[in-house]
Amino acid sequence: MRRIWRQALEAVTPYEAGKSLEALSQELGLPAIVRLSSNENPLGPSPLVIEALRQEAARAHLYPDGGSTRLREALGSWLGVPPDWLMAGNGGDELLGLIARAAFEPGDEILMPKPAVPLVILDEAYRDFSDDPETPDGVALARRWPRLIALRTFSKIAALAGLRVGYVVGAPEIMGWLNRVRAPFNVNRFAQVAAVAALEDRAHLERTRALVLSERPRLLAELARRGCPAPPSQANFLLPRIGAQARELAAALLKAGILVRDGGAVGFPGHLRIAIGRPEDNARLLEVLDETLAAP
Repeated sequence: MRRIWRQALEAVTPYEAGKSLEALSQELGLPAIVRLSSNENPLGPSPLVIEALRQEAARAHLYPDGGSTRLREALGSWLGVPPDWLMAGNGGDELLGLIARAAFEPGDEILMPKPAVPLVILDEAYRDFSDDPETPDGVALARRWPRLIALRTFSKIAALAGLRVGYVVGAPEIMGWLNRVRAPFNVNRFAQVAAVAALEDRAHLERTRALVLSERPRLLAELARRGCPAPPSQANFLLPRIGAQARELAAALLKAGILVRDGGAVGFPGHLRIAIGRPEDNARLLEVLDETLAAP
């Protein structure tokens, strides 16, 4: 008798997102929790985004534009590429899945981080926070190399993580193949209008970038001064080495209302993954770190 569920799923561990902020707040008896565990935007979305969502609410009964036309046009103007070089998706996860469904056969090898297959995918989720002048530009590379796809997102710089909207940049031929495996209405109405509004508020995008670029080196230096060095970062998070007290510190931070990520979950035991927060959040994090390290 044919089995119902795919055998390959036995080797897959479901993603554990953890408790919601609301549930954690109630459990700990805290009015709010600052989540520095998910690399989210500490400033929240632009006021233009919030207003666009409010106006769109009355049209929630209508199917979205299947081709994300207005969004692709706005992105094309932003990036300097024609709309047919772009595809929007329900976050980067869906877009990576579409690429896999369109390009890979059973048994194909996928090598990371140095791909040797004919198709190269450049993940630029954190590119907006890079201040290294040698950082490559995926859009320019996609223009030069017809088998390269640049993957970007609105989750980080535009604070739209809850709406799940990302996009890929590549040659029109690539977009044609991806459209054959894309669901007709993969990006909902609210995500589309929010992303367009986010692009219109460039000052808000720049405020987020400025916050990360100013707080990142400061937090990096303060952690190192306390004996918790982290590698240089071009993203909106740090990965300091805490040592044997990593779990104790994570627990103390949670008790203080600050949620961070255990580095062991991403292959770095003894480390914590800490997103760059607002100055006051980062200052409180350092206070708890001092109290924990000073405890007998």
